[in-house]
Amino acid sequence: MLTNTTMSIAFDEVRADGMRASQPILLAQSAFARASALCGIVYLMHADCADCRAVRELCEDIGYEVETFRDLPTFLRGSRSGERRCLLIDMTLFENQGFDFIERVRDEDDCLPCIVMSADASCPMVVRAMRAGAFDFVEKPANPELFAASLERALDQADRLSRTSTVRRTAVARVATLTRRQHEIMDLVLAGNPSKNIAADLGISQRTVENHRASIGRKTRSKSLSALIHTAIYAGGSMSSSGDGLGFPAQAEGLKKP
Repeated sequence: MLTNTTMSIAFDEVRADGMRASQPILLAQSAFARASALCGIVYLMHADCADCRAVRELCEDIGYEVETFRDLPTFLRGSRSGERRCLLIDMTLFENQGFDFIERVRDEDDCLPCIVMSADASCPMVVRAMRAGAFDFVEKPANPELFAASLERALDQADRLSRTSTVRRTAVARVATLTRRQHEIMDLVLAGNPSKNIAADLGISQRTVENHRASIGRKTRSKSLSALIHTAIYAGGSMSSSGDGLGFPAQAEGLKKP
């Protein structure tokens, strides 16, 4: 398997006589019992052919649920959200349209990794697939062990992306409940200003600042300053534009308590 920091290509094993070495499905089943335990959904873009049926059977034998689709509109209507899921597309079925398909899927659902399968593992083909947003490239006929490993990596990636997306949406929603004044005070808190200085800068009492800070903590469910920082990070650039662009300045590590 050819591996770097962004991709891996699963190649089948070739014997000295040039023939493909057979790999029983039971080998993949036993080697990837962990994958079976964790389960996951594989969306398979397929045609009605023996090759696609064999891919589906392999996925099911490993322990994954498989849902098949014939075209992009059907897939976009039928796919459902979830944590452990990935898309498996045979590029030979779609030719050049397959790359546009991958880009469209990425735009529609950036938490869904896409694995490309093709008998043509030429460098231009692989590069184009990765530029389109593919997570991995598997050469056909696939080695069952390497194929199962590729699926498991994709499903793990989907799980991580889904959880991060959920945390981000939650943080944005919580920050959105703050009033304009509370946004202003939170920016100053994240900039490392104590309540006394904030009160002087805004021309309000320190008690009022403390009340706002308590309300900010309740609304964002941040019980500590570090928790508020994490909320600001996930909420994105909705706060101050100063500093590193994540909603708080670069000196946030040195934040002062009131």
